[in-house]
Amino acid sequence: MRSRSVTCSCSTRCTRGARRTPCSGAARTSRTLTGPASSTPRDSRPTAGTRRPRSIPVEDTSQWRSPEVAAAIQREALASDPLAGTRTPPAFRAPSGALEDSFYLAMGRQLWDAAPITARVLIVRSEKDFWSRPEDVRRLQEHLAHAAQVKAVTLPGATHFVHLDRPDKGRDLLLAETLTFLAEGSASRGP
Repeated sequence: MRSRSVTCSCSTRCTRGARRTPCSGAARTSRTLTGPASSTPRDSRPTAGTRRPRSIPVEDTSQWRSPEVAAAIQREALASDPLAGTRTPPAFRAPSGALEDSFYLAMGRQLWDAAPITARVLIVRSEKDFWSRPEDVRRLQEHLAHAAQVKAVTLPGATHFVHLDRPDKGRDLLLAETLTFLAEGSASRGP
């Protein structure tokens, strides 16, 4: 298999082969999440020259997203990195492996084999999710050939960040579907 050369944010050159082992630069890449002074995530704060997320159909994103939930997530993310407070603005570091995986998935590459999974599986996607496509769900369902049960749910009107959305915009439905699925599994096992 051919290796590809990647330039990391640390400015070193590395080679990632078929094993996809992280380079030394992967640990140095970071994603900025603004600190406690901000109550909403970067993509939902109005900023000069920027637009609101297209998946949110209202101008005032605070009508769609819950600033309190976003602030709590930001607080915990920053708390997970002991050096977050030493950066201006405060930021936590996160490996960029998820971004690379997302790129390969978008290009149609299967990153792992779901066939060995034998547990019950709940697949949840949001209707207005800019990243999760219906065909991704169908493909995953096909690959979960040995799963005890596969249930796929599309949350109507919800966005990619449904966990930040207000309860009536999808978050309540996400929690209800998850809790119902878990309860059904507990009921089938018995006391």
